[in-house]
Amino acid sequence: MSIKSRVFSYTLYSGVSIYVESFIGLFISILISRALGAEDLGVYSLMIWFSSLGITLANGGLNTAAIKFLAETQSCAKTPSGRSVFRYIFRLQMFFLPVAIVFSLLIAKQLLGNAMDEEHTLLLFAVVLAIVPKAMQVFYLSVIKGYESFKSIFFINIIVTPLNLITVIIVILADGGIAQFIAAYLMITLLFFIVSWYFTRKLISSEDEIKITTPKENISDEYKYRINHFVKIATINAFLFFILDYGIEILFLSWLSNSSDAGYYTVGFRLAESVITMVPGIFSFILLPIMAKSMGEGIEILTHRFKESGRFLVIIASPFIAFGVVFAELIIETLYGQEMLPAAMPLRVLLFCSSFTMLSALALSVLLSMDRQVFIFKILFVAAILNVVLDIVLIQYFSLAGAVAASVITQIGFTLACQVLVSRILNTRLPYLEYVKIFSISYVLLIPLYVVYTMTLNIWLVLLGGGVFIMLYFFLVMYWFKLSREEVSIIHSYAEKVPVLKSIFSNKLYLWIDSRYAVKSG
Repeated sequence: MSIKSRVFSYTLYSGVSIYVESFIGLFISILISRALGAEDLGVYSLMIWFSSLGITLANGGLNTAAIKFLAETQSCAKTPSGRSVFRYIFRLQMFFLPVAIVFSLLIAKQLLGNAMDEEHTLLLFAVVLAIVPKAMQVFYLSVIKGYESFKSIFFINIIVTPLNLITVIIVILADGGIAQFIAAYLMITLLFFIVSWYFTRKLISSEDEIKITTPKENISDEYKYRINHFVKIATINAFLFFILDYGIEILFLSWLSNSSDAGYYTVGFRLAESVITMVPGIFSFILLPIMAKSMGEGIEILTHRFKESGRFLVIIASPFIAFGVVFAELIIETLYGQEMLPAAMPLRVLLFCSSFTMLSALALSVLLSMDRQVFIFKILFVAAILNVVLDIVLIQYFSLAGAVAASVITQIGFTLACQVLVSRILNTRLPYLEYVKIFSISYVLLIPLYVVYTMTLNIWLVLLGGGVFIMLYFFLVMYWFKLSREEVSIIHSYAEKVPVLKSIFSNKLYLWIDSRYAVKSG
């Protein structure tokens, strides 16, 4: 199987998996937002934020270490076995867990103090304790990614995510509040942990014909040092990246502004994050193991895949980002109700900004595969400090708008620095002008749909027109040779397996497009 075929295969499994998790997760967030309202949503989001902080500290570095070093064991004969690498990283995980819990509790006490009542304090304590099963779940999923078993991740999400939705619906029907939603979160977190542990155990047992409890193999001191060094830097980087990219504005809005603004930002931020996760995130999901393998195949191959991956990310993301930017108010009002309309501003701005900042995932995957964590740390350190300073200054004066401005300025600066560094290392650069042309196709195609909507205010017309817009966009992408001939062929082969796509991307249409590529290539 060629690298592009393998990438498309991985993208298919991870894509379906992420779509299931993200769509249902988005639906769950909508239900919770409608049930709680802006103010209570801000309190709930702050509690989940502290849990996420602990999870980042517990396995932020171990997460990427498991993916990177297990992927290396699959492609390089000189590395230790995957089993022994797993065991060593697992022991490191056991060390980080208690440290993360204590640190999260101390940070919560220091920042919040007596700001929360007794009930909310107890709930926050319970959420922080949930770091243990949640961090282990994330760790096991990273192990599965390292083995490139994206099919296993698909089954994990198929099993647990619908149960998560059912649990939330039960809480809503019972007229539950913050406490009940926190209880549902704890229960689903524990279930995710159990299922991911089972699939990881099954994966390692089937490959090595052993159980996880079998005594470990020896790893050389040199390789241990390499893992330890990677984990130290990656953990610090993960913490800094958390400050940079995981909604720290929610904390500062709750602290310096009010819970309602924190709720609005949560809605806009999470919805923008969902779009990026469901579209280019599908591809970003598999970038690190692919780049780690490319590093073992030579710098020229890594450079080629860096540029190809950037083009592919932009092509996938462009229509969805553009649609979200143009119809931000309609999306917020339809999904969350008029109460949440102020969230349209952060949604539009953050989505538009992501047209460029999504490329940071591509640059980071290259830097991690080349063990350049120190460079990442330097960039992250400056960006994290800048983000905190901007948040404190701008939120005090401009509240919600200040939070959005701080996030956008920092994200653009961070992405630009990463891209410049990778371009110098690989002695190449991404074709940004070509990316602008691709995004222009999306925005130009949306003009007539937006004009018709402003005249009719018919949401069903927008949904129907949106489907036509997507099909027309991908037709023009192929018509103007933005995809390679091999990529078009692979897409057609996958479309053949889906009846709806088969009728759209027919053999006759494919042969006509392929003949154009043949003429172009001479």
